[in-house]
Amino acid sequence: MKHPNDGVAVDVLTIGSIHLDHQFSVDALPGPGETVLALSAQRGLGGKGANQAAAASRAGARSAFFGFVGDDPQSADILQRLHGLGVDVSAVVTVQGAESGSAIVVRDAKGENQIVVNSGAGAEGRVTDASLADQISKARVLVVQGELPSVLSVRAARLAHELNVRLVINLAPVASFDGVLQWADPLVVNEVEAAQLVGGDARHTDETLVLRLGDLAKTVVVTLGARGAIYLENGSVRRVPARVARQVVDTTGAGDAFVGSLAAALARGAALGQAVGVAVVAASLSVENLGAAETYPMFEAGS
Repeated sequence: MKHPNDGVAVDVLTIGSIHLDHQFSVDALPGPGETVLALSAQRGLGGKGANQAAAASRAGARSAFFGFVGDDPQSADILQRLHGLGVDVSAVVTVQGAESGSAIVVRDAKGENQIVVNSGAGAEGRVTDASLADQISKARVLVVQGELPSVLSVRAARLAHELNVRLVINLAPVASFDGVLQWADPLVVNEVEAAQLVGGDARHTDETLVLRLGDLAKTVVVTLGARGAIYLENGSVRRVPARVARQVVDTTGAGDAFVGSLAAALARGAALGQAVGVAVVAASLSVENLGAAETYPMFEAGS
């Protein structure tokens, strides 16, 4: 398939967070003030940006990642893990005197989780517009989310618009992206984030929720978990049903699998509805395994 900007170096550039996850499995998630014993523990790659870049790569895209790590010993481990998943990490910036990002992930027997993130270098890193533009200009699709300081993500979004690079904004967590949401093609949020953006009115149906979000962005996708996804394009609302997972082992990173594979499909020239269908399948497959980026399934998003 011929693309409008042939000759680009990568299909998907993700600008975002990268962490080393410390993962604990428990029978039940702890309540306030409660101590529980872990059944097992492991370390793995995490961070929304890293997960999404990995998902794009696993979906067959040429994927690159831009973010920040510290000058601590775990930075080499983090980058080696992401590079091992086929992601170009050559543009990652090392922040002197900072620690790399980390997260505590606690998951229960049903696959549900609680996550606490220490952004580390991700909250301290600095980059010039010239450096950002150089990286963005090489991509067909740019993905940004809410885990980095919003000022950086907003700058990247503006540059993508100026450089005519398709922009995917995953507003997770919800942050201030004033002035750039209208360029999102699409804006991707889950039900909770969508409700926060439109004022948190629990009376919204899925359809009215996505229509309200249409006032903010060019196109919109709302993920609905086990119910699939709903999207808005050119004023029309359409649903994509979920693929039923064989078993739910771990929901950590399922939303990131959705976003990364969606971006990969868009970069290959898929229509939005087709891309959402690919993403729903990728997210469903991701929950069948323990972990996030390093256990995402490999498949072709454009097939």
